[in-house]
Amino acid sequence: MREADYVAFSGVPADERAAEAYWKRIDALRGSMLAALPRWRRWRTRLSLRDLWHSRQSGTRGKEQR
Repeated sequence: MREADYVAFSGVPADERAAEAYWKRIDALRGSMLAALPRWRRWRTRLSLRDLWHSRQSGTRGKEQR
């Protein structure tokens, strides 16, 4: 969204209310996108095995166990 680009690159700090409204719109959009998928695809979308693999590769898992 253009709003995220503006806040990231303009150098103007984000207003708290504008940020909350932005994330509410993002959550609503995500919800409608997920609702359009079959149940098995929604679960697969929410479960990202790539994130698990990335944390093992970066060594974060080993550091947390110490």
